[in-house]
Parts: sequence; structure tokens; C-alpha cells
Amino acid sequence: MELNEIRLNLNKAKEELEFWEMKLYIKRNQMDEVKSKNSEFLSLNTIIETLEELYGIELNSKSRIRVPYLYARYAYCRIAKTHTRLSLEQIGDEIDKGHATVLHALKVHDDLYELDKQYTTFVRPAFKIIEQKLKKNE
Repeated sequence: MELNEIRLNLNKAKEELEFWEMKLYIKRNQMDEVKSKNSEFLSLNTIIETLEELYGIELNSKSRIRVPYLYARYAYCRIAKTHTRLSLEQIGDEIDKGHATVLHALKVHDDLYELDKQYTTFVRPAFKIIEQKLKKNE
């Protein structure tokens, strides 16, 4: 009898776990929808124009000079990925880069932002301007 009781309790626990996993899945999707709706205020053109004006460069330039060209492109990729629902390919197309380059730029941005004070100092004004533009659109 104890074995049957254990199996019954185990089945109940599995059902309850499945219930809570489904509830968590639904909540995560709801949070993603809210985040997406709040993040759709800026177009890629607005982001590009803001960065080009701030740094006095063209983002789609072929230059590999780290400052300001690469740093500005890294910032563009992070801002675009955070504040639009576009794919990596769509983000890259605007600056004549592929999706893999955008993915690499996102990784490099995240690493540099944590570790490199020069980079953080360089891109922080861009993020502040973008946040101001987002607040104006609310």
C-alpha cells in the first residue's frame, strides 16, 4: 500500500509542477509582450541619425578605426537590439553588415561596457540621448 500511495503522491506532484511551469511560461510571454511594446518607439533611422550626429561619422563606413567607428557601431547594435523588435539581419542591413557581425558587436559591446572605461565613457552619452528620445515618445 505504501508504494501505491507514493506513486499517487508523485503523480500529483508532477501535475502540480506542470501546472506551475505552464503558469510561468504564460507570465514570461506576457512580460516579453510588455517589454516589446515599450521598446518599439524608435526606428533604426532615428538611432542611426542620433549616433551619426553625436559622433560626426557615418555608421555604414567601411572604416575599422576603433574610436569612433567601431565603438559607434557596437553601440548602434546594442541600442537597436534593445529598442526594436527587428532581427539581427534587419539591424545589420541598415549599416551594410551581416547578422553575424551584429551578433559579434552585441557580445563585444557587453564585454567592453563592463570592462573598458574608455568605451563606457564613449557610449554613455548615446544611451542617455536615446533614453531622452524614448521618454519624449511616451
